Amino acid sequence: LLENAPRCGASVKAAASALLVASRSGDIERANRIAFLVERLAGTEDGSVLERTWALFQLAHQRFVMADYDASLRWFERIWVLANENGLKAVLTAVLTYRFMADFRLKERSAVDDAIQRIRELPAPVHRYSRALRTCYEARYAQLFGERERAADLAMRAHADITSLGAGFHEICYGLILGEILLDAGRAALARPMIE
Repeated sequence: LLENAPRCGASVKAAASALLVASRSGDIERANRIAFLVERLAGTEDGSVLERTWALFQLAHQRFVMADYDASLRWFERIWVLANENGLKAVLTAVLTYRFMADFRLKERSAVDDAIQRIRELPAPVHRYSRALRTCYEARYAQLFGERERAADLAMRAHADITSLGAGFHEICYGLILGEILLDAGRAALARPMIE
């Protein structure tokens, strides 16, 4: 249906949702096929700017999941321009937050320093998930530059926020990340239940 869909807001939203589901469920072959459709449908002037921007955001995140970090950053840059031109503040915040993951993977010190500084300049998060995400990034940053004990302390704070949400998906994703940070600091007893 998506391959033959007209270029409109409903098609863009459907393609972005399908990409998110395929990517999150590990159906990489399907996600790659849908990614081309998202690019085609969202890369035009049809549909609202917000719908197209969020669709491209899913594409940037999918490229990150595929470990194509350079492509992920290119899409995040394109989304940034589109969101900035149209005053989409929530999208700008999300781009700053999520592109840190790609910057971190590339591990270029100046890029990671710039990325964490941009995140620190954002308003303090109120929602527990946003707070956990930001604390997780601070933990990753500390770990990357050898501050293992500080990283482990931050990981425990992030874990407390994540588990308080009661969202199994986030507990799985962040349990692996935070558990790895704790293992790196020699705190295997705390890491084991997260990883299990």
